[in-house]
Amino acid sequence: MSEAYSRALAKWAEVCAHPAPAAWVTLTALNVHRDRWRRHKRRRPNEAASFVIDDAPLDPVLVGAIRALPSRQREVLVFRVLLELSAEQTAALLDIEPGTVGTHLRRALSQLRAITATTADAQPDPSTESTRR
Repeated sequence: MSEAYSRALAKWAEVCAHPAPAAWVTLTALNVHRDRWRRHKRRRPNEAASFVIDDAPLDPVLVGAIRALPSRQREVLVFRVLLELSAEQTAALLDIEPGTVGTHLRRALSQLRAITATTADAQPDPSTESTRR
């Protein structure tokens, strides 16, 4: 509430001319609270993504590829694949539409396939390695 009062003081000429200054301050306080809640919600998926990726027994190349993804694709991938949440649950957590979840997941998987395919091509095949000697 103090944030709302400080904003009202900073815009006092505008607030005192308002037909309901108390309502303006109350609405401002509500908006400040909503903004903080939204920032908190956005921060939680990132923390979950780094925790799951760091602690999961994944291939280091795959972990690097996941970290290289854009943040929204990485979040969707972690929630849908690693945490096995539904598209609707993921959409609710990230405050996006379920169709958008599918789009981000397809793009993330496509990028991961491309990265892992180029990495696999660069590494020698262990089965052919032993026959060369």
